[in-house]
Amino acid sequence: MGNRHKDYDELVERYGFNKMICPNVSKHWGNQIPSDMLFDMWTMYIARNYANKYFKESFKEMRNWGPVECAEFYSTRLQTNTGDVHADYELGDDDILNDVTGRASAEAKQVLIYRWNHGYAFTDYAERIQIAMSRKAKEDGAACFNEISKIETLLKEKDALASGIEELSSNPRIDKRLRAMLKNMDVTIADVIDSDGSED
Repeated sequence: MGNRHKDYDELVERYGFNKMICPNVSKHWGNQIPSDMLFDMWTMYIARNYANKYFKESFKEMRNWGPVECAEFYSTRLQTNTGDVHADYELGDDDILNDVTGRASAEAKQVLIYRWNHGYAFTDYAERIQIAMSRKAKEDGAACFNEISKIETLLKEKDALASGIEELSSNPRIDKRLRAMLKNMDVTIADVIDSDGSED
């Protein structure tokens, strides 16, 4: 990993990613948790256990399962299309966690749970950063689309309001002074939304 982890640490800070994706050498942990190698061993054990428990894979068939096979099982059988693990296969503070981690610290157990449940198992720091950034890009894109939709709605309401004012100002049954005042009205988006950007 070299010194690249320092760059990744900066991205974690900049974008507010959960520090659970950071490795033990990260400044966000300072060697308070085990290395990624141990986390990989733990997740391989859990993957094989779940394959047997939920999918009836025999331990004989899984004897030669290594990191690649376990990662494939994890991604194809346990993860949803959002990247998180299906609720039925989430890892909790239960017996299997204690069987796997033994006397590991509470922090290490929480990191394992977080990475397993949120689609970061069987990945290194660089891959976890890529996953986190991809998800953030999708979230920000969706938020941007929603804001654009709101602006389009506001513009339509503004046009409708302006059209209504024009119709009123042309009505001969309305007092001349009121008609003159309506004609001089200049309706903008600011008239449709309040100062904090929300609809009235």
